[in-house]
Amino acid sequence: MKHCLMSFICLLCIAQWLPIATAQVQIQKDPRPVGTEQELLQVLKDIGCGEAVNDKQPEEVAGPLRRSWNLVGAWTAAYLNTHPQATERELSAALLKLLKTNCDFDESHVSAAQLSSGNKAAFAVAVNWIWIGTFFVVAKDAGGKFQFAWNIKDVAEKNFASRNELGYWAFGRAGIHDGPLTGDVHPLPPGKSGNPRFWVDGVSRPAMGLSKPGQISVWEWDGKTAQSLFIKTYNTHEEWHQVRFQSGNLVIHAVEEAKTYYFCGSCETIEPRSLWTLAITPEGVQDKGRTYVIPELDFVDRLIFRFCVGENVSDAAAPTVIQKLKKLFPKPKSGKKLDYPLAMISVSPPSRQGNRTVLKLNSDELGECTFTILNRNGKYVLTALRTED
Repeated sequence: MKHCLMSFICLLCIAQWLPIATAQVQIQKDPRPVGTEQELLQVLKDIGCGEAVNDKQPEEVAGPLRRSWNLVGAWTAAYLNTHPQATERELSAALLKLLKTNCDFDESHVSAAQLSSGNKAAFAVAVNWIWIGTFFVVAKDAGGKFQFAWNIKDVAEKNFASRNELGYWAFGRAGIHDGPLTGDVHPLPPGKSGNPRFWVDGVSRPAMGLSKPGQISVWEWDGKTAQSLFIKTYNTHEEWHQVRFQSGNLVIHAVEEAKTYYFCGSCETIEPRSLWTLAITPEGVQDKGRTYVIPELDFVDRLIFRFCVGENVSDAAAPTVIQKLKKLFPKPKSGKKLDYPLAMISVSPPSRQGNRTVLKLNSDELGECTFTILNRNGKYVLTALRTED
């Protein structure tokens, strides 16, 4: 795309997914903690740290990374077998300390969510090491010992060729505005079946760019495997990425795709932002849609788009505004595709008073623009448009 290096909406076109090798390694059940720890530290040391890792060819690190995830899972199970009363916080702290032995990067972090206790105790654990991550489940077997029971990497490798949501977790190299997924796990109330559930706040780790993909997913643990109840990628931003669970809903701060403009994907602010709500019910997950943080900006985007493709916009714009639009965009295009007629923009916080909103933006194509918008019984109308000319 013409503006792919600057536009967030083309970020998914920039990165080329590279698969992680699928060779399986046999892991002994209930390994000794010390032996597993020593081997894990050696594998991580061999992989290296920071940019040096990303500079290597994927095949150079694929095998060691795959081995490291298996060892992390085995170490976690062994730790819980020797620390049966460990809390989520204690488990996370112990594992993070181990991971930072050779590479003490701020980006490395660990989270854990206890899914169940007693004879069926299980933990979901997310591990993010430097620029790549995984999540897995350790659970007690019939003999009462914790085992490395399930790993998203196994599922991802089987789905990688399809380039679907699950396969994204096998993406192994940081690029521009995209990269491997990392994440955090959080507990949820049990479902209708009584099985424990958890959600994963996933976010990619690009080598460059603040705008990037995120991924939200909800899972149910049935005692043997984690079943995906919902999983979807969306656009997010490094500076204000946020997902929270409140009042039975997951609320995700997302970036929408505009039709007539784009933003600097490496700048600290970006629009159009939205709040995306997922209702977590006993039966599953219900998508309740998205609400724009600045709905007037969405209105302006859609209005200009409609005008530029030749639609009648008299229902949403005053006659004087339509005449102004004819001067600004004299040649309406047929079809539904535009080359961003406003180009890159920046937006000032809107000024609202009663049912009147004044929205100012700076367009690379038109300069400073001021839109006066009235809310008439829930319907926006553009009553004035002023530009620098």
